[in-house]
Amino acid sequence: LIAIAEAHGKLKQLPEASQRLQEALLSAHQIDGSYVKAGALSAIAEAIGEIKQLPEASQRLQEALLSAHQIDGSSDKAGALIAIAEAHGELKQLPEASQRLQEALLSAHQIDDSNQKAWALIAIAEAQAKLDLWRRARLTPMKCPVDEQKAEALAGILTTWAERNEESSKVDII
Repeated sequence: LIAIAEAHGKLKQLPEASQRLQEALLSAHQIDGSYVKAGALSAIAEAIGEIKQLPEASQRLQEALLSAHQIDGSSDKAGALIAIAEAHGELKQLPEASQRLQEALLSAHQIDDSNQKAWALIAIAEAQAKLDLWRRARLTPMKCPVDEQKAEALAGILTTWAERNEESSKVDII
């Protein structure tokens, strides 16, 4: 499934890629093992993020997110949520992406391992920043259990902000 998703992410043939990714999602949903399911969902989310023009991208990511909710392992769930959040950040479909990231945030709160939870929260915050959801992006890291993780998330958000503003405004140093 991982290889199939990666191949279709590179094909960029929208109707066929959409159908194959839907089939891959249906197969991934039936996988019992957390590690394998997370790997498949991550590859599918990455492929969707690469095919930015995919009309059903938001729907496919919603399906991936629903499947990720069922993953038990902390690191596995975090990995899937990270890939899904990053794909949403790439798509820039604001209304749907905003809602999906909120759902991913709720799922991330269910992760038991604090480090894995933090990685998921950091990815969600950075995706929120890419979508110009600055208030949410600023608040999401505050739920990280360790100050260093909060700082890392905020650094990622500031980097996104700086990259966005670098081209639009020049600062003269006196």
